Amino acid sequence: MDVVSFYKYDDIKDLIYTKYDKVGSAILDIVAKNSIAKFIQEFDYSYKTKTIPIDDRVNTKDYSHSAILAKHTKSRYITPYYNKLISQNNYKYAKKNLEDKLKNPRDFLYSGASGIDAILVDDVVTDGVTLNEAQQKLSQFNVKVRFAIVLAYSRGNNR
Repeated sequence: MDVVSFYKYDDIKDLIYTKYDKVGSAILDIVAKNSIAKFIQEFDYSYKTKTIPIDDRVNTKDYSHSAILAKHTKSRYITPYYNKLISQNNYKYAKKNLEDKLKNPRDFLYSGASGIDAILVDDVVTDGVTLNEAQQKLSQFNVKVRFAIVLAYSRGNNR
């Protein structure tokens, strides 16, 4: 799957880590406004599409970082589609290696419509495990993932 990203992870990792703090909602909102929202404004996409944030449950700080990012995808044809792709596994994936991630799949639950076009939204892509698992789950519901949007890429991912 194609992935659109805006920053190198190392350049904004301190901003991304604020997602674990209450102030993170405001910081991620500003970062998304200056990247995702501008991309969507200039993106010529004239098909009805839903953006599906990855695991956008509200955290202990009373917000979802992926929902904040997805909010900035709204346009004439693109609509955020919240709380539809939720991980059933509470394993913490941040800073884990590929082997650990593969041993602990997210086991997504999808509760949205079948037969739609979608764009996945997340904060960081490192090895693509989460995006691939999400795409596989959505394909079971005939959801066609057109591409993914992430704030940052890490390691060899540099689209």
